[in-house]
Amino acid sequence: MTIRLKHCKPPPAAKTVPIGENVIFTNLSCCIYLQCNCGGLFRACLDWREICNGKIDCINGGIDEAYCDQLEINECKENEYRCHNGQCIPEVFLRDDLINRECLDGTDEPTLPDYPNSCSFDPAFRCEDITCRPGIVKDFACGDGECTLTTCTNKRDVLFKKEMIEMTSNISNQCRDIMVCISGLNKCETELDREEHCPELFQFPEVPILYGHVQFIYGNNESDISVVDILYPKYICYNAQLCSFPSTFQFKNYSPCRYIFDWEINIFYVDSWSRLILHFKKIFHTCSTTIKEYCQHHLYKCNSTENKCISKHRLIDEIQDCYMNDDEQYNESCSLTNGKHQGEYSPDLIQQNRRLYFQTVCDGVIDLLLFPILINGQKHTDETECDMWQCNNSYTRCDGNWNCFNGAGEVNCPPSKCPLFEHMCVSPLNNSLICLPIEKAGDGNVDCLGASDERQLCRRQHPHLNAIRFWCSKSTSCKMPIDLCSGRKECLYGDDEQFCTSGCPRCSNLYRNQTEVENFLCTLTDVGKKKFVPLSLSDSRIYPVELKSANVKQDFVPVDGSLVVEKKIELVQRNINLTSIWRCNRGLNIRVWLGGNNMKEKCLCPPTYYEDLCQYQNQRVSLTLQVHALFNSQTIFVLVLTLIDDDDQHINSYDQIEYLSVRDCNTKFNLYLLFSTRPKNLSKNYIIRIDAFKKVSLAYHASWLFPIQFPFLPVHRMALQINIPTQSIKKCSINCGIHDQCLKYENTETYFCHCDYGWSGHRCSNQDVCNCSPDSLCLSTLICLCPLNKFGPRCYLKRIPCRSNSCMNDGVCVLSDVHFTQNKVTCICQNGFSGPKCQFRDTNISITFRKVTIPSIIIVHFIEGFDKNEYKVALPIRTTTFKKIPVYQDSVIIYRNAPFHILLAELNKNYYLILLQEKRIRSGRISPEVIPSHRCLSVNELFNTSFLSLHIIRRIKYYHISCQERPNLVCFYDDTYMCLCNLYQHANCFEFVQNMTYNCGGTNYCENDGECFQDDPKCPTSSACSCKECYYGSQCQFSTKGFSLSLDIILGYHIRPNIHFIDQPLITKIFTGVIIIIVLIGLINSLLCIVTLQECLTLLIETAIPIAIGIYTAVANEQIQKIN
Repeated sequence: MTIRLKHCKPPPAAKTVPIGENVIFTNLSCCIYLQCNCGGLFRACLDWREICNGKIDCINGGIDEAYCDQLEINECKENEYRCHNGQCIPEVFLRDDLINRECLDGTDEPTLPDYPNSCSFDPAFRCEDITCRPGIVKDFACGDGECTLTTCTNKRDVLFKKEMIEMTSNISNQCRDIMVCISGLNKCETELDREEHCPELFQFPEVPILYGHVQFIYGNNESDISVVDILYPKYICYNAQLCSFPSTFQFKNYSPCRYIFDWEINIFYVDSWSRLILHFKKIFHTCSTTIKEYCQHHLYKCNSTENKCISKHRLIDEIQDCYMNDDEQYNESCSLTNGKHQGEYSPDLIQQNRRLYFQTVCDGVIDLLLFPILINGQKHTDETECDMWQCNNSYTRCDGNWNCFNGAGEVNCPPSKCPLFEHMCVSPLNNSLICLPIEKAGDGNVDCLGASDERQLCRRQHPHLNAIRFWCSKSTSCKMPIDLCSGRKECLYGDDEQFCTSGCPRCSNLYRNQTEVENFLCTLTDVGKKKFVPLSLSDSRIYPVELKSANVKQDFVPVDGSLVVEKKIELVQRNINLTSIWRCNRGLNIRVWLGGNNMKEKCLCPPTYYEDLCQYQNQRVSLTLQVHALFNSQTIFVLVLTLIDDDDQHINSYDQIEYLSVRDCNTKFNLYLLFSTRPKNLSKNYIIRIDAFKKVSLAYHASWLFPIQFPFLPVHRMALQINIPTQSIKKCSINCGIHDQCLKYENTETYFCHCDYGWSGHRCSNQDVCNCSPDSLCLSTLICLCPLNKFGPRCYLKRIPCRSNSCMNDGVCVLSDVHFTQNKVTCICQNGFSGPKCQFRDTNISITFRKVTIPSIIIVHFIEGFDKNEYKVALPIRTTTFKKIPVYQDSVIIYRNAPFHILLAELNKNYYLILLQEKRIRSGRISPEVIPSHRCLSVNELFNTSFLSLHIIRRIKYYHISCQERPNLVCFYDDTYMCLCNLYQHANCFEFVQNMTYNCGGTNYCENDGECFQDDPKCPTSSACSCKECYYGSQCQFSTKGFSLSLDIILGYHIRPNIHFIDQPLITKIFTGVIIIIVLIGLINSLLCIVTLQECLTLLIETAIPIAIGIYTAVANEQIQKIN
């Protein structure tokens, strides 16, 4: 069979450059611990990213994919996210940082064009410890984090091809040179005859080209297939035990093969070597990597093969894993998993999570066109039932898009040159610009060329094609701008050509000398005009009208001249020899002085590499750690992280972190922990242990234990989040000996022996030889815990102390961790100040309560919006904080160090609008008030139950009615939106979640069902409890249920602490006066009793003594008589 798409004559002789001839870079790094036979490629050396990547690279039994099924069957906890490769990370890390990923395969974040493509120039954690994203397109590992289909920046792909060609010895050198050119492996030309120098059937290259078993078989006959510029192989051979495709040919009695066109190849697309490889990657990616007779019960078995088993989490993930694609057509995937594994562009996921933005409702553009909502058999979108909607509003006015039929929102907008309430229009009679009254726009009659006054005509025909908006007269067709002035009539009557000044395509971006008419008609589209505005406040009711404020525009306190300013290092660009840089791979090339004029080049290797040229990759644990100390925000902790052999507690490596919550709460610490032997001992169990100590006192606080789950991986990626508890040291009853005590890990039910300082081992029986400074703690022979003013491996280096002027405005200076920051000090600012040196003065907000019930806690919501010209984010920025209100205090002060537009106060589950300004408030003093008339009503108070039962996509379109029927209504809300009534009595809504859980991030320390509040959801510096009735105390730990009527209960809530008696409540003064009177009466009564008792006592003595003597005498005589 011969297929030729073009006539190709023998090319003239040309100089052929051998592949890799111009590569000046040295050998790349590799992982040498796996005894892999790559068929001679890379000198039997793999990149660590090629282990457990779903592709067999080692032809000696596929040992690079051995044990990898443990990842496939791995399951994660409820609060964890399962990466595509089976790794588990904390769920809070999902979609939190686009560039820095926690999943080893990067599937916790969306795909970015720059990463990992820029990794060849970025030796950071985000590149060194990431594999290629799952799929079959850019899955070639370049060895430095970059993944590609064809070309690596560091030329690893060139070396791969070079060695692949050099290893081909089954054919002659002439045949090999021919095949390098005509197969597309290298861009070259040859005059050699394939029929003369090549055998009838031969394998090229000699090594498997894909997945360790896929081979290309070529023929030497000129009548074979030659398509465009490359020669197709005649047969594709493979391992039948891994792939169950039917075969039509057997090569050399051991490999089943199929004819090239049995693989449904598209000859019009597959016209290069890279596309040929990509085509067969898609096919053989569906084969198994292991030979198994059955699947475990919790795995999914592909319908097409007997031995391909995949995790249930691979279903509906936009990656075809089964040959028949049944894994992407599984209808019950949601019953197997929570759906968080699904692809980021999955239509099912988009439909499930689609959001209805108030700003885009009834704006003339259907956003839910592909996914309408079916209600009672009718399809509803954001553009249905818009009769009550105001199309001309603050979001649509002058946005370049006709949102109203008559274009009311676009009159009087630049660049219009027409009078008020008239539109620019091209006259179809003389092709000149005229002005059309708004009354004639949208009336159903076309008055302008292209129907620019009746834009609904083309929108109805092409609702999802925003570029087609030029109406052809006397027909039903619409055209795009590119069709105008093309030199040929696209419209039946030539409307698209009658205004053109030449036959050139005037609407092309390359043509700039357009007339005003041409420019106007070329912009007659809806493409690119719609710009999402998160929150516009241009028509809002400003409150308060006269803002009681001082120094609103003052952003910072003038910096003292004596303030210490750190010098910044200036980078100097120099001409650098690339060969010298690449000599040490990712390390630094330095020159060592050996004495005299003798110099020697050496390499300083990062932790990920070792050896003289940093050419070998280290086995390691790459750890990302985030720490929270919710109730210890200003306590400095030292975290000691150790990689331990769990059998004999041998420490392989360690690192230390100084953690201060107010400084490091949002920080993710990236650390490397290396194994002490190369290679690591796979027979041992390794664990990561984290111990927390208080920096000032060096007292032990808590410990955590994390096992290494997959020891067969050369790089074990771990992402952890720990919470430092308020209370520490949980003892147990295990007998640990005299040099330790039994304690419990914070994250498991496991107990351990915590050794006394200077002792180590499983039972703390080994006495350490410590070389630490006398004022430090010896945790082991290797680890010294330094005091606050020392650092270094043995704590003999002194840290430069804080200077008296390091921080301004009474800020507290704390020395920073020398390992992880460039700043030498950290300033903990007092309330009302912020900034690196506490030099900025925060906004002082003094909130006063007027005629409202004052609770014990006020919750304040700050809203910052962005207008059309300053669009930054998809939604308004909302931050929530709280403030405890002292008893009988009618005002409270809150500080804010970020700009805002809106201030909402939440009191006893009621919302009050206390401030709304069109311009941002950045700094100063403001005094808003909480008054009953500014309470935001719930929709339950505004609408009846039948209306509230409507779907939100229908209900929201009638929200304007509430503002129109209640002129004094300030705001209202439902479960999703907070709505403001503006100057034109229109509702202006933005997303505002109502069902916030106040439990201090899941660590609610409030007792008796009290609610726990924090001043920041992620990095709190303070917390407080709001108690239910009959409970009180800082943690709601006290109850009044069992008390009887007493002054403690009556007066307890009325006494103001730390307040002068004159300023106490009247009831406190009255009861105090009553108590004083009662005390005085008691004193007087006691004195009178004492005087009365004295007289009675004298009379008693005079009478009682003779009687007593008489009785005594009588008794004595009686006893004497008895004796006698």
